Amino acid sequence: MNINKVSRFLVLLIALMMLMSMTVFAVTEINITSDNKSEFESVFKKVEESVESSSAGSDLKVSVKMKEKSSGGSATEVLIQYDSTSGTLTFNEDVFKRANQKEVKKVMTALINEIKDSSLPLDMQQDIMSQIQESDNDVATVMIPLIFDESRADLFTAYKWLFPFLQILRVVFGIGAVAIVLLLIGSTIMDLVYIGLPVWREQQADKGKKNPFGVSYEAIKTVNDVEKNLGDGGYQNAYLLYLKRRALTYVVLAICLLYLIVGELGGLISWILSLASGVVG
Repeated sequence: MNINKVSRFLVLLIALMMLMSMTVFAVTEINITSDNKSEFESVFKKVEESVESSSAGSDLKVSVKMKEKSSGGSATEVLIQYDSTSGTLTFNEDVFKRANQKEVKKVMTALINEIKDSSLPLDMQQDIMSQIQESDNDVATVMIPLIFDESRADLFTAYKWLFPFLQILRVVFGIGAVAIVLLLIGSTIMDLVYIGLPVWREQQADKGKKNPFGVSYEAIKTVNDVEKNLGDGGYQNAYLLYLKRRALTYVVLAICLLYLIVGELGGLISWILSLASGVVG
């Protein structure tokens, strides 16, 4: 085995996993639909008034004080801004994390309250709040209590208690999803081999193995039913019959793949990398 090739492969694999686990964008851009542009512009101007911020032209901005001055010497940076021409609301997660948290809470409270009190459609309100909230875990911890009113205080309390464990749960669910995907794919391969290779079935039968390892009950029953029908002069497509019987299995497989694709794989990879860094460090 060529050690150099293996080393290169491992380096590329680790780099790929690191890229997948990183947050690609430090800002979230939310598109305000054309029929809601003017209403949201009014909302944003009210937010500016609430936090005593002002801007001119079509590019409206709300800045917050930073914990530390940036390299350029600026004590404030833009947290949210709205381009009324394009209808784009931009939320900066990086500024959110580095800013004075009292300033941040004041701006986000004003934004949420003005959105709630506006005549924006409920789906538009929900879309704006959801995209900001889901941009980062730190953002979510601030946004959740602001979004929930007093009547939902019990729900927020439950969330607050569960939040420290969410990352662990994501990793556990991620590992479970990967295990289920591998198990179902492996099982499907064994089933198709069992159905498509009568010679292998005969070899397993000669060894006294009625239920070969890794072959599902559905595959065995499919083969038995097809052979029985052939003996009676009938015909059934073994693969079609098998797929019908395994339909629920593939729904579960699709859900697991979707769960991994939408981002939970990143949490799993981050956890693995953190373990690796702990061992190396």
